[in-house]
Amino acid sequence: MKFTLMDRLIWSKIAPTCLNTLKTHRPEWDTKAVGKAAKRRFKQIVEETPSIGSIKENPMRFSLNGSMVWFAIYEAAHERYGDSMDLELYGQLCHDSFSSPFFINQYKKKDMFSQATLDKRDRVAAQINAIDAEYNWQQQNIRGETPDEYTLIYTKCGICKLAERLGHKDLLPPMCKADYIVMDAAGVCLHRDKTLAHGDDCCLYYCTRKGSEAERRWQEAHPAGTFVER
Repeated sequence: MKFTLMDRLIWSKIAPTCLNTLKTHRPEWDTKAVGKAAKRRFKQIVEETPSIGSIKENPMRFSLNGSMVWFAIYEAAHERYGDSMDLELYGQLCHDSFSSPFFINQYKKKDMFSQATLDKRDRVAAQINAIDAEYNWQQQNIRGETPDEYTLIYTKCGICKLAERLGHKDLLPPMCKADYIVMDAAGVCLHRDKTLAHGDDCCLYYCTRKGSEAERRWQEAHPAGTFVER
């Protein structure tokens, strides 16, 4: 995959928040040194990964290369400080990234249930699914019984494939968990009990609008303690 200006932009939007998290939770660390090493590693991972198309051809390019930022920072910190860069800290790093204004503001602007959004999601899924690439996604969209619900099914995930290659499958669950943050910002209640990261056959997203009849029905069908959140 060619390292482009877009990759530099992705780094600039994600890495500073991650490094600030490390600085906050590990103030004794040399986060500048970690950042420099991670930036070099990020570029290396990008260039060693087969292309899934440009971000215009395949919007999932942002997700794939964004995960490379996280993996690179983890590797740089772990190489320098060992097990002090643990899963708990990595989970905090992912949480803080998705809680940053860059991500939250984008999702706050979206009506995830509008007809225009649903139609665009179908077009994008067809665009993504048509690309035959090792590190790509496969996505299925299902409209709900009401306009306030929909289901997304992913049977292939480029981030999972990348994590497997890099030996970071243990880092996937904290990354997946961060999805709940941006969905909440968009006014979506995400219900997900299956993910590829946990070894399931797919990632199964059932999404309802906050306060909707669809959400009320879901809550009635799932009393407290009966749903395992992935």
